[in-house]
Amino acid sequence: MQEILPDNTYSHSYPIPTSTSPIRLVTSETTSFERLSQIAAFYDSETEEYDNGYSTPLCQAEDRVWSHLIQNIVGSKVIDVGCGTGDFLKSFQPIEYVGLDISHQMAKIAHQKYGRAFIVANMHSLPFPDNYFDTLVSMYGPISYSLAPQELIQEFARVIRPEGSLIVMPYTKRVEKGEGGSISEKRILAGDYSTAINPDIKKVFYSTQMLKELFSGFDDVSIMGINFTANGIEQADKILQRVFKKEPLSVEFYQNYMLWELENMDDKDRLVEYARHAIVIARKPGKL
Repeated sequence: MQEILPDNTYSHSYPIPTSTSPIRLVTSETTSFERLSQIAAFYDSETEEYDNGYSTPLCQAEDRVWSHLIQNIVGSKVIDVGCGTGDFLKSFQPIEYVGLDISHQMAKIAHQKYGRAFIVANMHSLPFPDNYFDTLVSMYGPISYSLAPQELIQEFARVIRPEGSLIVMPYTKRVEKGEGGSISEKRILAGDYSTAINPDIKKVFYSTQMLKELFSGFDDVSIMGINFTANGIEQADKILQRVFKKEPLSVEFYQNYMLWELENMDDKDRLVEYARHAIVIARKPGKL
C-alpha cells in the first residue's frame, strides 16, 4: 500500500506522529496515491504565482470578510486543512496551530513565512486523536477536491471536540461555470487568478442545497456566499484604470461592498451558487 509519512514536517514543535505511525492512504478512486499525487504536483507547481495571484485588493478584501465572519468562532487549538502557504495566520494566531497540506512546496513556504507547524498529509486520514482541536478550518476549496465528501466531513468532525467548530470554504457552482468558460467568463466568475479552475483535476462544486445536505448532522449550521458581484466591478475598474489612468479601487472599498451585499441581498439571491466563494460554519454536536 502506498503511504505518505509525516516526515515532511516543517516544524517539530508540534507532537505529530513519527514515521513509525504512518498516514495510510486508502487505495480507491477518491484517495488513490495517483490522484493525491496529481493534486500535490499541481499545487507544487503553483507556488511561484500563488501568493501574488491572490494579493489583489479584491482577494485581500475577501480574506477580511471571512475573517470578520468567523472572528468570534475560532478557538485556541486550530487545525488548518489545505493550509496552502499558511495565510490563515495573517488573521488569527491561535495558541496551538497546525497547518496541513498535500503539497510539499506549499507547506515549506508556509513554514518559511510563519514559523509554525506545517505538515504534509492526506486530509482523508488526519494524523491526530479524536476530539483534540477546538476548531477545524479549511479555506478556499480543499474539500472540493474530495470525491467522498461525507467521509471527509466525518473525518474532520472526528478531530474536533464536541461543540467545537468546523469552518470550510468549498468551491461553488459559479466557479464551475468559470472553469469551462471563456477568458472573460473566467475573470467574472472565478477571478483573474484561480487554482479552482484547473480542468484536469476532478472536483465537487457546491450549491446551497448540497451543503445543507452535507452538514445536516451538525448544529448551528450557517451557509453564506461571499462576493456575488465584486468581480464585475473589479473588471470594470480595470478598464477605467487603463482609459483614465485612475488608481485601483481599494481593499476597503471591496470589503465594505461585500459586507453590504451580505446585509442587503434577498435570501433568494444569496445562494452560494451565485457567489465566488462559499463559507460554511457548523458546530459539532455533543458535550465532552
